[in-house]
Amino acid sequence: MSEQAVSGLAVTDPLAPLSPIRRFLFALGLLTLLCLFSAPLYVSNIAADAPAPRLGHVSYAGWRGWGRAVSLAGQWRLVWRAPSLPGGPKSGDTALVRIPGVWHEARTMGPAAVALPRSGLVTYELTVSGLPPGSYTLFVPTVTHASRVWVNGHIAAATGQVGATAATTRYQSRALRAAIETDGGDLRLAIDVAAFHHYSDGLDAAPTLGPAPVMEAQLATGSAQQLFFIVTLIILFFYGAVVFAFRSQDYPSLFFALACICMVPTSMVIGQDDLLTLLYPALSFSAHMTVEYVTCLGSFIFLLAYATLLFPKESARWVVWVFEVVLGLSAVVIGLAAASGNTVLASRLDRYPLFLGALELVYIIGVVFLATLRRRDGAAVFLLGMSVFALSIVGAMIVEFDILPRDQVIGYNFAPMGLLVFAVSHIIILAERWSLAMRATEAMASDLRRLMEVSSSITSEIRLDALLRRLVEATRQFLQADRGTLFMHDAKSDELWSMVAEGVEARELRIPVDSGVAGASFQAGAAIIVNDPYADPRFNRKVDQATGYRTRAILTLPIITRDGRRLGVMQALNRRDGRPFQTADVERMRAFAAYAAVAIDNASLFSEIVAARNYSDSILASMSGGVITINADGVVETINAAAASVL
Repeated sequence: MSEQAVSGLAVTDPLAPLSPIRRFLFALGLLTLLCLFSAPLYVSNIAADAPAPRLGHVSYAGWRGWGRAVSLAGQWRLVWRAPSLPGGPKSGDTALVRIPGVWHEARTMGPAAVALPRSGLVTYELTVSGLPPGSYTLFVPTVTHASRVWVNGHIAAATGQVGATAATTRYQSRALRAAIETDGGDLRLAIDVAAFHHYSDGLDAAPTLGPAPVMEAQLATGSAQQLFFIVTLIILFFYGAVVFAFRSQDYPSLFFALACICMVPTSMVIGQDDLLTLLYPALSFSAHMTVEYVTCLGSFIFLLAYATLLFPKESARWVVWVFEVVLGLSAVVIGLAAASGNTVLASRLDRYPLFLGALELVYIIGVVFLATLRRRDGAAVFLLGMSVFALSIVGAMIVEFDILPRDQVIGYNFAPMGLLVFAVSHIIILAERWSLAMRATEAMASDLRRLMEVSSSITSEIRLDALLRRLVEATRQFLQADRGTLFMHDAKSDELWSMVAEGVEARELRIPVDSGVAGASFQAGAAIIVNDPYADPRFNRKVDQATGYRTRAILTLPIITRDGRRLGVMQALNRRDGRPFQTADVERMRAFAAYAAVAIDNASLFSEIVAARNYSDSILASMSGGVITINADGVVETINAAAASVL
């Protein structure tokens, strides 16, 4: 902190925060480092040039890329197992379907092709040939339905209870991992899927296959990716909760904490494995869905509340209430449906609030974009994090609603990265807000100290011009302005003249009282903020032309005595950080304008007293008769020359 001594008065520059652009660049640098640090967790280890399954068969003969895993995304053979439906598929009917994807859009092969329903028991089959002898691992990402994996006719892994009917099927959402030993012969892979308790069907992600060491490394990376994000959300929850605990009026921190903790169950489900089922195996599928769906909608509700409280002037209250009410009712209806055991209805209803959630994200981005244009604190970082998050959510929805095949959506596997960038961007916002609040407190303490110094200087400084220079200097430092000016009103010429004008001390500026921004403020008796002077018709460009100075922002405040007399105006020009003047700056300048009014009044009163005393002395000196004044104690107080001569 630098200090300047101006005529005996110490003026300390306030603690000025970094400019918004520098703060944004700093936050962008931190997020870039985060992405670089966590990039290995999100870089796919899947070979892009591997052969793809076609017509239920894939051959790796002659392929030498086994240093990486291969995706089995492609065309598999599907065998319908149950139920046999009138006018529908019969047990043993076959079809060609794409993995990942749903099967209900496919038709059975043969002359009497029929559409496949959403519910049923099916078997996906794929023949793999050309594998080099050795140990392999087959990994099937989280399957919502009951499922099991067969390798050459033997069950290698299973989750839940696979049945031919809804009554005999029990869901347990888990990923499947099967160890495979091969001597180089063909592998017959089969995956049973029993889909009865959820609106969707099929496999959400493609199985992967690779040498055991390669797959172990890939699966460990995927687990670390998922845990990394979950731990980040939990830390952010405690961070926001602690901030709110110590500053109970900080409701944005509270809603941010609630949004983070509500996002944890969803992040436990959508990762490589369903950690919610893994950690709570006794949790029923209906309870699992209730927790997942309700908390997901809750995160959208709290996120909107958080954004609204951060930027209330950019938010439309009625729009916020519409979103909040509809999302709240959706959470209640879906939660009741899932809790009552009607999981198919709950999963079907959950698809529609997601569209509303997407609209909410668009609305929030619009609000934050407007706040960014208005240069609100933290808005640019919020916009960056929200944009990345929205892109990841849109990518997930494109896949969820089968707009594009899962294996053709670029960056779909990078959705956790988008969520991570979004979460960490908001811890930067919270830290920035906390830092700005601390700086504001420190600046307020500095302001009070300076006001005390100015107050004491008023009683000790008799020379009005020196005192007013101190006031203008302190005001400029307070407001972080480039220049300060004090105009006094000349009643005889009805002009405003510059008693103190920083930057042009060698010349006196005079302007008509009805001219310029200063004249407008003086006549109106009110503060005026002009953040684009050259677009304001009241601005007098001649002063800039005469001084060679470029005025970009003006804050003008009249100097008014307690009895309502207008003595002049104070002006601050051009904030050093490039930001516009605001209402808070008016209040800060008003204190100094009040001191200036007191100082000018005191100086005027002192001048009147001195003039009256000089007048009295001249009268006494001119009298021929002797005049002596004596106080109550008999001590002579004054005596004129005639009396001294007589005595």
